[in-house]
Parts: sequence; C-alpha cells; structure tokens
Amino acid sequence: MVITTDNNTPPHKYRKTILTNRVFILLMVLIILATIGALSYVIIKPQASKPFTEFYLLDQDRKTKDYPTNLQLGEQGQVFVCIVNHEGKKVSYSIEVVMNGSKINNIGPFELTDKTSQSWQVNFVPDTLGNDQKVEFLLFKDGEFEPPSDSLYLWFNVSE
Repeated sequence: MVITTDNNTPPHKYRKTILTNRVFILLMVLIILATIGALSYVIIKPQASKPFTEFYLLDQDRKTKDYPTNLQLGEQGQVFVCIVNHEGKKVSYSIEVVMNGSKINNIGPFELTDKTSQSWQVNFVPDTLGNDQKVEFLLFKDGEFEPPSDSLYLWFNVSE
C-alpha cells in the first residue's frame, strides 16, 4: 500500500516526519521524568545549610523597634543581646561590650549546643555629652578574639 496526498508528497517523507515526532515526544517524556526526579530529590533530601550563628539586639520590650537612641547624661540604656547557635555543634562564645571605644562589659565565655539560644540584658550608662555615640557588641567564637566573628552596634545621642 502506498500513501499519497493531494500534493503528491512521497511516502518516505511521512515516515521521516512520524519518526521525528516520536523521537521528539520520547525526548520530552525523558526531560519531564528527569525534572520530576530532580525535584523529588531536592524536596526529600534538602541541602544542608551553611553553619551560622544568629546574633541580634532587642529593645527593653524584647522587640526590634524602640532601641535607646536618645539618652540623658547618666541615664541607663538597656538592650538584650541574643544568640542562637546553628553551627551544627557545641560552640563556645564570648561577647565584649564596647562604648565609644572603651570596653565596658564582657559576657562569657559560655557554651551553646546546636539549635539552642540565650539572651542577656545589657545596660550601659553614657558619661559624655554628644551625638552619634556608639555602643558595640563584639561576638567571639571558640576562644578566637581577633577578629570578632560578628559585631552589632547601636548609635545614640546624649544630652543634659
């Protein structure tokens, strides 16, 4: 049996087109299956995240909005320093509190196991007048004191 069309296209051209279509469909099915397999792998076995430590400040209400930015001379400023260990192991930490370049407090050393947290109330009392004064919180890990592994700071103004 010979297949012909109105425009007299030879039958071997149809066979070639059918074969090309089948190869294309097979290729698309393989791509879809590979995509489903890769997506399933990512969902079932997510990649491990890079180890890190959360280090942040909270205000006296344990929120992130009302930090002590305007103080009177001799008035006490108060924040909470918080740490969460996501290092995948027990880590030894230490925190230095520095105001206007002078160390005013030290917290630690202390250890936190993975996925545990701790927070401390830190008070500071400015002893000089002026704007743009800075209190820094320097985080050190595993006994290494230079350079700090992380740092936070708070700018404040002091008036009479």
